[in-house]
Amino acid sequence: MHWILLAGFIAAHVLAYIAVFRHLKVFAAERAIVIYHGLAFAAVFAVVVVAFARGTIGFAASCGLLALQYLYSLSFLELWTLAEGSYSLQILLRVSRQASISREEILASCEAIGADKKRNRLHDLQSLRLIAEDPDGTVKISAMGRMLVDTLSLIMRLTTIREAG
Repeated sequence: MHWILLAGFIAAHVLAYIAVFRHLKVFAAERAIVIYHGLAFAAVFAVVVVAFARGTIGFAASCGLLALQYLYSLSFLELWTLAEGSYSLQILLRVSRQASISREEILASCEAIGADKKRNRLHDLQSLRLIAEDPDGTVKISAMGRMLVDTLSLIMRLTTIREAG
């Protein structure tokens, strides 16, 4: 029964996004999508914890339900990101809308996508207070940004990842 409830919740979550939220300007931002899925996961987590504490579901079912919600959210976020900014998708859409387009026009449109993504990423880092812009226009890392970089660097060293990106 709990699996059916979670499947219903996930279906309602997707339908709410498709029918309502994707049309709202705020949901064009990656941050809003992440918050939307974070809140959904928090709701499922709370329900699963209560059900486990009451003995309604066991440990394995609890883990399975949380894993299913996590996989759904992670898959949704990955697909949203790919659809939102994929160079390949943008090229295909542009070519499909025109009978003929030059290679130079395609490359120019991709440069614009890249520049927009960089501007948006810089804005996101500033809004998360990971970086700050000085009045002279230079960008510096914040204390929180430094802590994040140090943590990720440690993880990279521990997992033998040689280079980021």
